[in-house]
Amino acid sequence: MTRLYDLVGQTFGRLTVLERSRNEKGLSTWRCQCSCGRITEVETARLRSQYTRSCGCLKADPTEFKRPVGRPPLYNIDNYIGQEFGFWTVIGFSHRDERSRNQHWVCRCRCGAEKPVNSTNLLRGISTKCADCADIESRGAQNAQWKGSAHVPGTYVTSLRHSARERGIEFTITVDDLEAQWVAQEGRCAYTGELLGFPEVMNARGMIRTDFTASVDRRDSAVGYVPGNIQWVHKVVNIMKMDLPETVFIEFCVKVAKGARAANA
Repeated sequence: MTRLYDLVGQTFGRLTVLERSRNEKGLSTWRCQCSCGRITEVETARLRSQYTRSCGCLKADPTEFKRPVGRPPLYNIDNYIGQEFGFWTVIGFSHRDERSRNQHWVCRCRCGAEKPVNSTNLLRGISTKCADCADIESRGAQNAQWKGSAHVPGTYVTSLRHSARERGIEFTITVDDLEAQWVAQEGRCAYTGELLGFPEVMNARGMIRTDFTASVDRRDSAVGYVPGNIQWVHKVVNIMKMDLPETVFIEFCVKVAKGARAANA
């Protein structure tokens, strides 16, 4: 038996329901007034799913024609939020294609990139990662800069390189440089001596999952990511150091430690 809804007085996008219009073949239609003043008739399913949110005037205003990220439509019984498909993690609902009726979900790749992905491509394994990560994987050993090492995941190298580009910082180190520095420091923070880790590498070895604590620091912040100017530190330490010269950073760390001891004495 078809369930009947009373939508009179409710608002869906720019539409306010005035009255029930007709009911043909189990499809209820409602007479609605758009905020622009026009009157239009809309089926129940299109209103409740917010598939139709105006008389058509929204199409001329693309900046507002967006469904809030993270809110799946009411007509959709599938909800993939939180699920992982390869490198992708679904973080919200994007939209439903008007022609194909396919759902598109906002996905975040391991490298941090986000984009809407067709649910069919997710379920069939057609899309498992962002274009950059897919390109890196396809190159493999042909480009050492884009290949992970024993301790450093390729996704981290990708993220570091992209971040340097966006900030206009020189980046000439390779994954081999990062691996060599890691081994030289025995996987410990250059300033605190704490063990560092990457969850991806730990999981691959079957070890207990750890927090993402490793971060690459430039000893001289005036110089880019070049051989001889990098060291591994705890990510919290890197946040504290920011662009300070190493000598200034250490000087203030000593002052903070002395101040803390004096305050607790």
